[in-house]
Amino acid sequence: MEPSPSSPQPEPDPLAEAYRLIAEREQERMQACADEIEQVLAKHGMRLDVTPAQISIVPAR
Repeated sequence: MEPSPSSPQPEPDPLAEAYRLIAEREQERMQACADEIEQVLAKHGMRLDVTPAQISIVPAR
């Protein structure tokens, strides 16, 4: 059974909204930091090269 269009929407969870806002702000800060690092490196003719972590299984010695 679907709610009627005139029924009020449930109130958003304040805690979930707070976590969402914190995560959003942290993402913005991380991006600003990465942008600043790239600008500094570019001034010195360098660039940032990030590779994903690598896990290898090798024989025991």
